[in-house]
Amino acid sequence: MNTDQAPNGDSYQKLYKHEPQDIRQKRIMIAGLVTLFIFLVFAIWGVMDALAFATKMGEAKNTAVANENFAKTAQANAQIEQQNAIKKAQIAQSGELASDAAALRDKNFQLSLLLGIEAFRHLETYKSRGSLLANAQANPKLREFLSPQTSYIYSVAFSPDGKMLAFSSDDNKIILVNVATGQQIGSPLGGYMKQVNSIAFSPDGKMLAAGNGDGIIILLDIATGQPIGQPLKGHKRRITSVAFQPDGKMLASSSEDGSIILWNVATGRPIGQPLKGDIDTNWVTSVAFSPDGKTLASSNGDRTIILWDVATGQPIGQPLQGTDVASTVAFSPNGKTLASGSWDGTIILWDTTTGQPIHEPLKGHNGRVRSVAFSPDGKTLTSGSDDNTIILWDVAYYYKPIGQPLKGHMGKITSLAFSPDGKTLASGSEDGTVILWDIEISQPIGQLLRNHGATITSVAFSPDGKTLASGGYDATVVLWNVTTGDPIGQPLKGHTATVTSVAFSPDGKILASGSADKTIILWDVTTHQPIKPPLKGHVAMSIAFSPDGKTLAAAMGGDDTIVLWDVATGQPIGQPLKGHRNDVTSVVFSPDGKTLASGSFDNTIILWNVKTGQPIGQPLKGHTDFVTSVAFSPDGKTLASGSEDQTVMLWNVATALDTGIVSAHPTAQRLDGHRDWICSVAFSPDGKTLASSSCLASNTIILWDVSAALSPSLATHQQIGQLIKPYEPGETQIGVRSVAFSPDSKTLASGSNVGTIIRWDLDPQSWLEKSCQRAGRNLTRIEWGSYLPNEPYRTTCPQYALDAEPTP
Repeated sequence: MNTDQAPNGDSYQKLYKHEPQDIRQKRIMIAGLVTLFIFLVFAIWGVMDALAFATKMGEAKNTAVANENFAKTAQANAQIEQQNAIKKAQIAQSGELASDAAALRDKNFQLSLLLGIEAFRHLETYKSRGSLLANAQANPKLREFLSPQTSYIYSVAFSPDGKMLAFSSDDNKIILVNVATGQQIGSPLGGYMKQVNSIAFSPDGKMLAAGNGDGIIILLDIATGQPIGQPLKGHKRRITSVAFQPDGKMLASSSEDGSIILWNVATGRPIGQPLKGDIDTNWVTSVAFSPDGKTLASSNGDRTIILWDVATGQPIGQPLQGTDVASTVAFSPNGKTLASGSWDGTIILWDTTTGQPIHEPLKGHNGRVRSVAFSPDGKTLTSGSDDNTIILWDVAYYYKPIGQPLKGHMGKITSLAFSPDGKTLASGSEDGTVILWDIEISQPIGQLLRNHGATITSVAFSPDGKTLASGGYDATVVLWNVTTGDPIGQPLKGHTATVTSVAFSPDGKILASGSADKTIILWDVTTHQPIKPPLKGHVAMSIAFSPDGKTLAAAMGGDDTIVLWDVATGQPIGQPLKGHRNDVTSVVFSPDGKTLASGSFDNTIILWNVKTGQPIGQPLKGHTDFVTSVAFSPDGKTLASGSEDQTVMLWNVATALDTGIVSAHPTAQRLDGHRDWICSVAFSPDGKTLASSSCLASNTIILWDVSAALSPSLATHQQIGQLIKPYEPGETQIGVRSVAFSPDSKTLASGSNVGTIIRWDLDPQSWLEKSCQRAGRNLTRIEWGSYLPNEPYRTTCPQYALDAEPTP
């Protein structure tokens, strides 16, 4: 057989045909095993390939997922960085605008108002809130700017019914404004007239006299805006002043030609010859009729004031000798006093009967006085000067300025006019603006409440915010309607000594009052009657309801303890809490009711476990003088304390309340800003603001930014601003004994040493709206380009039109 050839089937069969059976079976078994082995090898190999492939696929998938996650993380980080960059830009822009608003507050108040609004709209921060607040309080009597977009206002005048204000400007126009709305009435009058220097309404309000730079007077029909008859011609030079006789039959006009002409209003013709004194005055600066119409006063360039007999056209007595050129005159409503303002910045009050000064010249201005006007009741005189200010003078008793000068104009004050009811003053200026001033307002963002005869020690809002309670030295408690500001019924009388503290129960049905008479009375808020006999003990320096209303805590003066009372039974709960070494001045429950905080004359604060009645760890030490007030933040993590050391401390008590242990050195932030003792501290319910008040004459409430959103760490707490009530005539010392926030955080009530309560408006949205209303316009395109160059021009105050686009 050829061994080089593979055996065919027959050969194979022949070869193994006679092989023994057992050998054949072994051979078959070995062949099967070899085949199985080969199969297993290939199977394992396949599985390993599959596993390797699967592993590679998994690794690829994991890599893809990882790459996708990395990409998402990178994208998220990029978005965060972009948001942070935007936020930083907003913070920077808002801060810059707020700084600009502050810098311009005394220079250009109108622009400051608008920039303050933009600062807040860019981002709400303590700076932008502070800017709005500062502007809301600045120039408190300033109601609004009327901006006719001109460069000079010559004269302002109220209609006899007080509903309309007229003013003349250097663009030869007379504009009529609705006093209630501040909106212009119809089209400007007299656009064909040259330089209207003086205007005056007729007593019936139907006519307006306007004297111009050509020495001509035109009588205008208010209803039609058209001239009545022919122009009145007689003067040779510029008209300086026009005035109607009280009965409206006669008009007086003065001129730089040194003459005064009396005109018959019905005929438009002069009455007699022009009035001229014995001395050549060169020019007459102003004229005014006495209330009875029988006397005309004129101020002259030779320092004299002449009183004229209207019937005869002759001077009455000798001229009154002033201290400098007399630029303006005005009669008091009873006609007994004549006020004259002069170039040396003084004002002289003359007795019209004797011709003698009534008092020393009134001094307060740093420039010539251009205009004076009496209030309708004759008790107040106002003066406007070249120093850009207006002064309100008390001419009834003190002959002194009332408050600070009114500031808002950037130019010389040219004209002043009181409304017939005396509540509004209008002023015109060389800066091209007219300002309406609310004379009766003393604090711009608050309402003054009076019903106590002495110091108010405590104020508290009801849980629904509709009622305010106050207690004071007069031993009474007064409930106030928050909406109207009126007392609700008669004062609650039951104590025989100072009411030291008041507090509402959480459901608002009970009012507790503590007193120096060593009692606590629980009052039914609906009936105004005591619910049960007084709770008796020591002087209750401070009282506070637990959040569930079942317990009343009282800081007891005299024995250094705190008593917990069961409100339902009127009985003490357990033994008094002892731990302080001097009188306990203030107590407050944590929001969850598990902890009570107390401040003391021993300069410390103790946190108490209400359930056990035991102190939590050691007292909080940090103040160097009496602790006068304590308050928990709404989340219970922070405790604020005020002290006679003139500081506020913010204590991080979260760990202490969670663990029941006060660390040896608890985290605290010291807030400095007060200049005397602090009487009261209070958190706003929204957790954004802390208010602290001074006890003594500085009369200051400071608002602090304590919002975590605005101040991520304790170290960044800043003042938002201060609430300051201006002193009133006769007040010698004012301090704020107590402050309390309304439930919606929009109002703060403060009680003072002089028996008054102020409800302060703390709603930033309200400040914004007030700023817009006062500004009276939007930013001009030029102003926008200067302060917001990278943003498209838009409205700051939507109720006003935008500056027109420049013509090509």
